[in-house]
Amino acid sequence: MKGNNVVSKKLIAALGVLSSLFLTACTGGGAGNAPASGAGGTYNIYASYPVTGALATTAKTVITGLEAAVEDINTSGGFGGRQAKLTIVDDQLDPAKAVTLLQQQIDKAKPDLVLAGVTSNIALALLPLTTRNEILTMTLGQSSKISDPANFPFAFSPTVPNVQDAKAVTTQLLSQGIKKVGMLTANDANGTDTATAYAAAFKAAGIEVVADSYAAADIDMTAPLERLSADDPDGLVMQAFGPAAGYILTGITKLGLGIPVVAGISLSAGNNLGTISSPADWKNLTISAYPINTAKRDESGRLFKSLMAHLKSSGAKLTNGMNQVADGFDMLQIARRGVDQAGAVDAASVSKALENPRPLDGTAPYVRWGTQTFSPESHFLGVSAKDAYVFVKPGPYVDGVIQSIG
Repeated sequence: MKGNNVVSKKLIAALGVLSSLFLTACTGGGAGNAPASGAGGTYNIYASYPVTGALATTAKTVITGLEAAVEDINTSGGFGGRQAKLTIVDDQLDPAKAVTLLQQQIDKAKPDLVLAGVTSNIALALLPLTTRNEILTMTLGQSSKISDPANFPFAFSPTVPNVQDAKAVTTQLLSQGIKKVGMLTANDANGTDTATAYAAAFKAAGIEVVADSYAAADIDMTAPLERLSADDPDGLVMQAFGPAAGYILTGITKLGLGIPVVAGISLSAGNNLGTISSPADWKNLTISAYPINTAKRDESGRLFKSLMAHLKSSGAKLTNGMNQVADGFDMLQIARRGVDQAGAVDAASVSKALENPRPLDGTAPYVRWGTQTFSPESHFLGVSAKDAYVFVKPGPYVDGVIQSIG
């Protein structure tokens, strides 16, 4: 992995000064936590997120998940015996600013882990810097350029790649009998990558494609929608993250387009439809969703319960999808597992461990999917389209779950 959102009481105080969030607790004797080299002390996590601006709500939700993970990890052995310290900076969705702020941090003290933004643009700006300085890096960006072990050996995206999103959307289009599709995607790094993946998958399945794009700052989507409509497609596929999703949906309603609309994962992963549009805009819409955002989610695991307990104790209100909180939570759990397996905290050792994970012994330490692994060839999660997504009718989020209407 996208308004009101999840804001913890601790976070409200922190955002004004971009402060460090240092959650400490007694170190427990978590089973299977092998002490890392130089155990003891602090494991420093630097998070570059847009805590102000258009995607502030997404950032705050992810940060709540990070806070919950820090609390859980610090009470169960830490990162190989080190207590986690989380420092959050506001990159304001500005790649140049993100680079400057991280360089300033490195000049003072190099972090053990960098969380490189909620968008591919920020991630791709930071990866050369974290690679040169040999810093383990995780990002929610999904551009295929991020998963490049040869050039970015320490960078991982614990997300499902766009090619899997494309496979799932293609299957959905075929199930609806759509033979010619209009495709509307953003012209940013992730949108361009998604458009490439979608077009290839659609054409391979025999679906004719007409394509158009929009800029993230656009608020009137009627022009690209009119151009697509002029080609008389059987259906429309949209990719949108953040406010743009609402502008596209209201534009479809304004133009009176009566064709089926299928939304890729970006829409449900990053938006509460109840806050950016109305049921009048959802009549012909089907959306891709992560299982954790639906009634099909598994609530039985210890870590799911730990995450929910944190939300309750912090006073946080979950108004977007559960996936955003889980993104932050699972990212740190994945990094922690790499540190434990490596018995060290340096980027090279942890990266090698993440590429070659040992089989899980017992309950999986994650909440989104039971298995979340990388490989030497791919630094995206190896989750199939079948397991990664479900298609549902749209509706608002209530306690992180889509309440489908119609």
